Amino acid sequence: MIFESQYRRRAMELWEQSHEETKQELLSELDNHMTNVKSLQQWIKTKFSAVIGHNKQVS
Repeated sequence: MIFESQYRRRAMELWEQSHEETKQELLSELDNHMTNVKSLQQWIKTKFSAVIGHNKQVS
């Protein structure tokens, strides 16, 4: 029984460790995606501002 509980404890430790690593990888990936979204939003705002500025000059 002692060995069984040690194996269970170790299995839980390994599972929690891999779970934490997976969580950190997913959070990192999400952070990268959010950075890309913010860059895209800024690019769109810049282009949109240029179009509005051009339209005001034309009219």
